[in-house]
Amino acid sequence: MKYATHFIFLFTAHWFYGCYGSVILDTEWVRQPLGPLSQKPNLKWEEKFNEPFQDVFPINDSIALVFTHRSTAFILNSLSGKPEGSKWHPNLRKFSNVKIHTTEDGFAFTSRKGEMVGFYDLNLGKQRWKRTEKGLIGSGLAIVNDSQVAIATRNKVKFLSVDSGDLITEWKYRQGILSLQQDGKFLFVIQDNGILQALEIDKLIWEADLGLTHESKIIRGWDSRLVIVNGKIVFILDKGTGNKIDEIKWEPIADVFLLPNGDHIILISKNGDMISFSQSSGEQKEFDLPVRGLVKHTLSYSGDFCILPFADGTLTGINIKNGSLEWQIETGKPITGFWRVGKGFMTQDVKKMLRYYQ
Repeated sequence: MKYATHFIFLFTAHWFYGCYGSVILDTEWVRQPLGPLSQKPNLKWEEKFNEPFQDVFPINDSIALVFTHRSTAFILNSLSGKPEGSKWHPNLRKFSNVKIHTTEDGFAFTSRKGEMVGFYDLNLGKQRWKRTEKGLIGSGLAIVNDSQVAIATRNKVKFLSVDSGDLITEWKYRQGILSLQQDGKFLFVIQDNGILQALEIDKLIWEADLGLTHESKIIRGWDSRLVIVNGKIVFILDKGTGNKIDEIKWEPIADVFLLPNGDHIILISKNGDMISFSQSSGEQKEFDLPVRGLVKHTLSYSGDFCILPFADGTLTGINIKNGSLEWQIETGKPITGFWRVGKGFMTQDVKKMLRYYQ
């Protein structure tokens, strides 16, 4: 009877708290900038995992923070492909969004299915707070500053305390919210009516009617410019005023990135076509590349080099300065994830096989 009582207590405690295990970052919290991509990457290791990865956040050259589709979080050693320490299993059903907060040594998260928002402290190895929130949207989490996080429901943007999760202030929207995105100190709200609204913490800066949808993406721009992808159109706006600087029309766009020279924009279509567009002259240069099919995941780039991950598992390394194909890797199976990690990149395929190239 004594053992049965202990079992009942442990089962009840697990059910009540809704999580078990912990993730503790035993190293100093220093998120190092990613090193340059190798122009001739080689396979360093491959490991089979029993869970599909959702998000991977590199901490430094040797470790990364991993979140799975089954609401598990753990530290991965990117040099060996082995997990470090224990795993945290919150009863969320699934993470919707995760944002790393470096100054607070932790991460904020939302779960639409679990109707929950919370903050996890990686130094203490435990959840700092959590709160129930109904009507969360898929893209609805941002780190505002050292002391605040922002979340979005279908009709509200709420600003919460990082320390306690308490509500600080909120904005209400009659039109409904499709997406909450961030670029630096600015928050951008895409509404049901297609209007883009810019907030600086809890202050309205400007709004612009661009006919945006839930698939529209905010691309990190230069200091004074904002780049928005909306189907076949790229808008370039003045970040401070919302005034339109330029508009580029092309085929359905998968991604956009800006070259350091402040003039050229690289556009990648969903079919893997690439062009370079000069804002000053309007000149367009199309890259002569083999057609590989659908671009499945966000590409990665550094300097004059980028990697395109295709749905069929093909990875192509492109020199964006001259448009040449530098290398091509056939992973053999469709990939479900592609992430920059340490000094290389990592993929996971439909059989949950994880591979690291450097």
